[in-house]
Amino acid sequence: MVLSGDTPLLRPETIRGLMAMRETSGASAVVLTAHMGDPTGYGRIVRGRDGELAAIVEQKDANDEQQRINEVNTGTYCFDARSLFAHLDRLENANAQGEYYLTDVIEILVNEGLTVGAMSTDEPAETVGVNSRIQLAEATKILQMRINTRWMLDGVTMTDPDLVWIGPDVQIGSDVELLPMTMLMGTTTVGDRALVGPNTRATDSDIRADAVVDSSVLIEAQVGEGASVGPVSYLRPGAVLEAKAKAGACVEIKNSTVGEGSKVPHLSYIGDATIGRDVNIGAGSITCNYDGVRKHPTTIGDGAFIGSDTMLVAPVEIGAGAVTAAASAITRDVPAGALGVERSEQRTVEGWAERRNSEEDG
Repeated sequence: MVLSGDTPLLRPETIRGLMAMRETSGASAVVLTAHMGDPTGYGRIVRGRDGELAAIVEQKDANDEQQRINEVNTGTYCFDARSLFAHLDRLENANAQGEYYLTDVIEILVNEGLTVGAMSTDEPAETVGVNSRIQLAEATKILQMRINTRWMLDGVTMTDPDLVWIGPDVQIGSDVELLPMTMLMGTTTVGDRALVGPNTRATDSDIRADAVVDSSVLIEAQVGEGASVGPVSYLRPGAVLEAKAKAGACVEIKNSTVGEGSKVPHLSYIGDATIGRDVNIGAGSITCNYDGVRKHPTTIGDGAFIGSDTMLVAPVEIGAGAVTAAASAITRDVPAGALGVERSEQRTVEGWAERRNSEEDG
């Protein structure tokens, strides 16, 4: 087999078909051809009176009649190795580019009376060469649609396939819905009936059955069965949402486990934490896990309630069923069932606004 390094879309079944044709026919060579609407730049397939392959003529060496041929050489061949190497030393470089063309071997074999066959691909796009950034984008688009078509045939819904990108190693379950601007990359898996997107990127992540991920970024994260993420959340490496857990709007989680049924609804950062079942993390709460040198853990027990704007200064442990009051900076452990409060006493200065306005007017 001789393949071109700049044709990444060639399908395995095409290669197998080319090999099978050479083996069954006993030909010295079989050439893969394609019919192009615009054959510019490709070598033309020249056939004899009986339709047999006679020669391959490069674009720069083709005459006017040959340039009108739309069957082209794709640069993919299956040779009988002995026949090929027995004739390579007869190649010459008397051509417009002064190069030795492997394609000239075909004409040499034909002139020797040896059998040479041609197989035309039923998908010309698979032979597209990549020699510029424009062609790279075109080839990428073809591969994108090839992958998306496969998954849609397997029962995945895409409201706009042009706006969904799926990596070749991604695995997707049944009845999954992928909304526009969704990118599934690396070894990401998506379980049955999950809803992903819009505007979502998941890399090397595990999104399990019935989960919902909306407008978020996941990197090496796990979203449990029936869990929800987003909108606009960021799950970094090591983030684990167990079944029916929630990471809501503008939440960032890294290297932490959020237990079954627990919620981090909005505007919070959770890092290096272990959160039990049925915990509620109030808006604006933060695990202060980094002291400038080392990372420290936070542990929150089942059923705990973390009030809004709580700063949990790690290392710290909040017991099962415990509560922290809103706007508290918790620096010591809170036992199970207890209330943790850390606030300075509020001071009210009567008439202050009126005095300030008077000073400004003066």
